[in-house]
Amino acid sequence: MSEGFSQLWPANTHRLRLGEIEIDLRFRSIHRLGSVHELNQRCFDLLQLFLSEPGVVHSREEIFRRVWPGVVVEDANITTSIWVLRKALGEGAKRWIRTVPKQGYVFDPPGPPEPVLPVETAARPESAAAAVASAPPPRLRRRPWFIGIAAGALCLLLLGFLHAGVERAPRGRIVLVTQPDAALSSEARWPLELMHGWLDWQLRSVSDRVVVGRDNREEDGKEELIVLLSVEMPADSRGDWQVRANFHGAGYENDIVRRTAPDKLVETIGQVSHAVLQRLVPQALDQAAPVLKLDAASAAELVRGTTAEQRRRWNDAVASYRKVLLNAPEFGFARLRLAQCLAELGQSNAAKAELAQARSWMEQLPAALQPPLRAQALAIRQEYVAAAAAFGALWKNSAGERTDFRLAEASNLRKAGRSRDAQERLAQLEPRSPAQAVPWLLERAEIQLANRDQALAQAAAGSAMEVARNLGWDRERAQAALLLADVLGAAGRPVADSLFEDAAAAFTLAGDRLGVLRTQVYRELRGDADSLAAGSHLDELLVEARAAGNVAVEVDTLRRAGQFHFRHGDARLARERFEQARAVAAAAGDAYQQRAVEVLLLRQDGYRNELAAMQRRIDALGAEPLQGAMAYWVGMLSLRLQTRRGQYEAGLATLQRTEDQLRAGETRSLPQIAAGLACQRGTIYVYQGRLADAHTAFQACQAPEFPYFARYARIGQVVLDMLGGDKEAARRQLQVLRAEVESEPVQPERWVLSTNLARAYSTLGDQDAARSLLEPLMPAIVNSGYAAVELDARTSLAEIALASGELSEAEHQARAAAALLPADDWFASTRLRYVGVVLDYAHGRREQAGRALGAIHEEARKRGDVLAELYAHSLADELLATAICPAERRSTLLLHSGMSGASYAWMLPRHLLGDAAVASVHKLVPP
Repeated sequence: MSEGFSQLWPANTHRLRLGEIEIDLRFRSIHRLGSVHELNQRCFDLLQLFLSEPGVVHSREEIFRRVWPGVVVEDANITTSIWVLRKALGEGAKRWIRTVPKQGYVFDPPGPPEPVLPVETAARPESAAAAVASAPPPRLRRRPWFIGIAAGALCLLLLGFLHAGVERAPRGRIVLVTQPDAALSSEARWPLELMHGWLDWQLRSVSDRVVVGRDNREEDGKEELIVLLSVEMPADSRGDWQVRANFHGAGYENDIVRRTAPDKLVETIGQVSHAVLQRLVPQALDQAAPVLKLDAASAAELVRGTTAEQRRRWNDAVASYRKVLLNAPEFGFARLRLAQCLAELGQSNAAKAELAQARSWMEQLPAALQPPLRAQALAIRQEYVAAAAAFGALWKNSAGERTDFRLAEASNLRKAGRSRDAQERLAQLEPRSPAQAVPWLLERAEIQLANRDQALAQAAAGSAMEVARNLGWDRERAQAALLLADVLGAAGRPVADSLFEDAAAAFTLAGDRLGVLRTQVYRELRGDADSLAAGSHLDELLVEARAAGNVAVEVDTLRRAGQFHFRHGDARLARERFEQARAVAAAAGDAYQQRAVEVLLLRQDGYRNELAAMQRRIDALGAEPLQGAMAYWVGMLSLRLQTRRGQYEAGLATLQRTEDQLRAGETRSLPQIAAGLACQRGTIYVYQGRLADAHTAFQACQAPEFPYFARYARIGQVVLDMLGGDKEAARRQLQVLRAEVESEPVQPERWVLSTNLARAYSTLGDQDAARSLLEPLMPAIVNSGYAAVELDARTSLAEIALASGELSEAEHQARAAAALLPADDWFASTRLRYVGVVLDYAHGRREQAGRALGAIHEEARKRGDVLAELYAHSLADELLATAICPAERRSTLLLHSGMSGASYAWMLPRHLLGDAAVASVHKLVPP
């Protein structure tokens, strides 16, 4: 016993009775209904603690102190011990152990334990181990093959002979359990972990009924067969090891026990594993089952690799698997695991090379083991759609039992860009086990973030963080914390420093230095430019990630650094980092990362006004069906491109197609991010003269989760008020909006909003306010390299200068803007052509002005740009004193659009106008 417990029974008691259960204190076993359930020392110590102090709530900390004194153990040891005890106690008595939420456990039997009087029996060995040592190996109960022999008797006879001793295949779940003991030395621990991993892999491949005891799955009344694995080392170096599989379930009374010399230990573990498989799934595996052919050193290294892989220490796992393959190059299991870890690191080309070498080993496996491996191979080769289909088929074949296959299906769909389908796969399912729920919640958060459904993503990441904390899973808690920070950042919400501190602390507990460094850098990249330059760990992280071969971390860090520079308005550094990320991903063969970077470069193309480059990138990205964030950004940037080109009907078709790609679930509802599409729809409707539709669209765009879109939409409402002739309503909104726009943290987005706001001020005649908005920003805008923003800002400054009578300044700004103008930018070129019309008129070139105005008007009609057409009417009225459009059409446009305030008269220098024209302008623009 690990610590002295106050016993409620006499000191010489050998057995205790509780109801129908007897507890053997000498041989650490529970006897019920004619079956015996042996317990290991720690589990039995826990039972004695409960027996000694019934009705007392024992906290987990107390249990650690009293059952595992002086030993550092994982939290899962208590969970597993409780689970094994409940199983041994049986269906009725397992409820005696009650979980008290957030406090611990209490043992509440129907009465006190009663000593059982000793009965004279034959002398028994002093220990269970001695009993096994002295007895011959147990014979398996033979199946009565002679029953029912009729036609085909010889065949049945042969089958009976071949399968003698093989019991019936289990109908319920197969629960594979090892009872880890933290006090075990590494020499004694790795054989047990080896057997569990080797057997678990094969059982899970051929049976959909296998669960892991450590998952602490809640009871649901299903029949279960428990297989308890143990490997006991000898008392001295000359003794034999014992490899055992205990079966707890109806019809499985006989255990499998083998004794072996130390040099045959690995081989014996393989033999016992195969014997267990033959007993549980006799039809699934044949004599060509995989062979565990390793020396002891390589086997121990294999266990270190799988342990590191489970803890997501990919580099350590890679190092261990390579050591194994150095001594056993034909051991395909290690090569396949190596390929998987390399894929996790983003080293796709290296992963595919290892996978190719493992192919012959995979093809020699029994057919039943191959489907999961083929699905895994497809994922490693980045054939994500095919991998998702393969995992989906495996999930269906398991009758919905194998949630890990469903999770893999969803993950591969997300990586294929089909995040909407991925979300549907996980929508109606969630594992009941906390251990299975953590990866499920993390993947769900990733998918919902990819779908830009911020509220659901935040809830999933927060839940994953809490469950991982309760399980003591430090790395997963840190991963969830960083994911939650990403979700909050994507929603434009503040990210508390405490979230990064929690992630760093958890990575530290997990011994993950690279994780700690990542957290520091990600936190820095949320700050300002000065703080990053002063003491950044960015270069240190990039160097360490490169040295470790962790392509995924290197590319992700470069992407984040590029986004940091974008937010701070530095196009050159942003593009440099994005190009570096793309080059690293391309060199490693990581198509998933390359595609993510291409979307960021596409956005850069838009801000740089490289319209032809945008089109090429959109065509490449849109070659496959898109969903989620990929569909949103490609659709949104296609819309912006088509809007600038004046392709309004094509833009609306793109918008509808993008919304269809984003719709998910039975309700076919749109994610929150679709608010950005509504803003673009409103903009197109304004150009088409559809004010009522534009008003509805801008209303839909005012999503509080996305402040930038909400501000853009409110500026759109101001424009609608002005075009509708309600200038007072527009003025009331401007001052509030200006304060909000100037608080926008992302520099390029602030510049875009400021340019739109300045134009609203200009239209209302407040040129000083318009100029004060733009002029302080111009040095940063010019230095940024974002040509589209500079082009629009300079065009606004040219309009402001014209309205103020500053013709030379207007010409200067117009020339600078024209130098930035792509040939097919209808939006910007039309504004500059209107400026040119007014300048021509001011310099006495009236015929030239008239021809230019007529050309704009004609092209606007062809494109369906009602706003540009009405602007042409207003300038023709003021400058040419003649109509360029039939009165009937003009009346129809005004009637159907309701845009009585659509006029460019505010831009005219007043000294150019006669008295009548000045009076007309005064009606539109009060002095």
